[in-house]
Amino acid sequence: MADAWAQVLGLPDIGINDNFFTLGGDSLLAVRAVALCRRAGVQLTVRQLLSEQTVAALAAALDEESHD
Repeated sequence: MADAWAQVLGLPDIGINDNFFTLGGDSLLAVRAVALCRRAGVQLTVRQLLSEQTVAALAAALDEESHD
């Protein structure tokens, strides 16, 4: 996820606690980031990114979903 975010935001790297929107993300970039994540095999939705705005929070949410 961090690599996808870095790519769409044009940044060299992203920390797991960096907020996507604080780094300059918007809803259109979120769609692009989600598409890149899905291509890499991460089943993520735009809604999840809008709700959980850091890589760490998204990973925890996705992990929790997989255990439900």
